[in-house]
Amino acid sequence: MARLTVERKMHLEEMFADRVTFDKTERKLYSHDIGELPRLIQPLVGKSLADAVVQPGTERELIDLVNWAGENNIPLTPRGKATSGYGGVLPIKGGVVVDFHHMNATIGLSPDSLTATVQAGKVWNLSIRSCKSRA
Repeated sequence: MARLTVERKMHLEEMFADRVTFDKTERKLYSHDIGELPRLIQPLVGKSLADAVVQPGTERELIDLVNWAGENNIPLTPRGKATSGYGGVLPIKGGVVVDFHHMNATIGLSPDSLTATVQAGKVWNLSIRSCKSRA
């Protein structure tokens, strides 16, 4: 896997402006999930640390990021709210953590089929009151 060179960092800054960070503290915060891996598993995973964190705001930005990462052999790790405790959001190969914070729209609700279409950053917060108000 390729590392982020100065040129690649500049490209991410051009793409995302204030929605990209290379700050070590921020990268550490985004390099773990809600749970702690069992000690038996930790040596297999190793220390994970993202090289950057980006927050795309549109589907177009996400597509451009995925294409750029593929062309440059940069690993991407998707991250919703990191509420999983199974290591799914750990950037074990470095690269870029993609935080979907800004992509949190509800695209559609279907009370008949009890389905919702949402973007990846949407937080699930369901209560009986909200269901009744939408019915």
